[in-house]
Order: sequence, then structure tokens, then C-alpha cells
Amino acid sequence: MNIRSLFRENLLLEVLEPEQQIFYKSIIQEIHDDYIAIGMPMRKQKYLSMPKDSTWEFRLIRRENLYYFHSPCLDYHKRERVPLYLIDWPGEVRRVQRREFFRVPCAFEAHYWILKKPWDREDYPQNNYEPATGKGATNKSFLPDKKPVALEMLAEMMGEPEEAMIADISGGGLQVVTSKWMPMGTVLLMGLFLKGKKKDMTVFVKGRVVWVLPFQTRLKLRFRHAVEYVDIPERIQEEIVGFIFVLMRERMGET
Repeated sequence: MNIRSLFRENLLLEVLEPEQQIFYKSIIQEIHDDYIAIGMPMRKQKYLSMPKDSTWEFRLIRRENLYYFHSPCLDYHKRERVPLYLIDWPGEVRRVQRREFFRVPCAFEAHYWILKKPWDREDYPQNNYEPATGKGATNKSFLPDKKPVALEMLAEMMGEPEEAMIADISGGGLQVVTSKWMPMGTVLLMGLFLKGKKKDMTVFVKGRVVWVLPFQTRLKLRFRHAVEYVDIPERIQEEIVGFIFVLMRERMGET
């Protein structure tokens, strides 16, 4: 791979903040023989400081691929009132096929509640709902009109959940294995329990079943459901992608 051919001006380049494991966004401003000049990395109007001689992890986004590499910060320059960081050319770059989002096999627990079945006439409302039928569920509407509710609170009101196992996960969706069949188009509320060596997190998302595949284990019939996220906030999606990246790094360290 010709590493230098990957880089050009105006490409999106992301910098990993190591403590929170969150990517800050930057743009490649200039390409030189001795360095790459990038704009100050920023996330939600907050800048990332990169001291001279400190080494950072970067992610370059190009079409269907993501390129990960480490480079030290060589210097800080302010040219024509535009602050720039100068980073060294990487000696090695790791390519990951992105597709929509990179999927990682896993085996994490999840809880889910059915919000809407495909034959329901109306879409599931944001500010008023009827809990799914099952243990702990009632027919009472818990929420006042025109008041959106956090998904965590919604989960508490929905009664006892069904259990599932996450088979793989990405920033765009996941696959879950359940003991019950759910038809395509079913809308779910899901609690995802993501566990790594250095980072554990629980996130709540809404998702829609896009395909179902039954399979037989030695003892029971199970169902693998592909679920795409629905109306997922950017912050939650970034947290999931950040966790996936941490998980990948942990697994690479094991090999």
C-alpha cells in the first residue's frame, strides 16, 4: 500500500481522545513532504489540544474504507489566523472495510420491548404509548401528551423485558438472537449491555427488524433478527461506534 497516496487536502480526518475514547473531527489542510497539516480537531464546539511530540491515533475516512494509524504531533502553527497542527507521516496504516458501518461479532446481553408490529395501523407515537402485551404490561397510557420521554424512562414503564443475545453490532444496527420470532417491520425498544475489558456501557435504542432467520440449536429453535436503528441520536451512535473501536483494539491486543 502506498500510504502517501491515501492523503489529500480536504479529506476528513478524525483524532481519538484517549481518555473518553471519542473521536474529534478535523480536515486535512495541507500536504507536504515532511508533514501533514490538519485543522484543530473539534467536537460539539470543543477543541482538542495536541501538545508537541505527543502521539495520537487517527482515523482517515475514504469512501468504503477506514484507515487507522498513529502519528506524533510535530508542531503547532497559526497561518493567516488559521491554527494548524502538523503531524508526521505514518509508517503504517491499517485498513478496515467500512460498508455502511463496520460490524463486530460479539456475545452481549440485551433486553427488548415491542413498540410496534408491522400490521399496526399507526406509527408508534413519540409522546404517548401503550405498553407491549406481556408480564408487567398494562393498557394504561403513562405519558402526558406532547412530552417526549427518554428511552431509559420508556423502558421502565414498559414492564418486564424479553431477553436476547447480541450476535454482532455496528453503528448502523445489530443482529440479535431470540427465542421468539418477530416479523420484519417490528419496531423495538432495546437496552444493549456492552462489555469490554476497559469499558462497559448500557445504551437504549429504537430499532426495526429488517430480516429474520430461524435456526436450530441442539436443544431449541432460535431466531436471528437483523435490526436497523431508528431515529438514533448522533451522540448515542457515536458512543456505539466508539465502543466498537475500543473492542477492536482490545481484540487486536490479544492476537
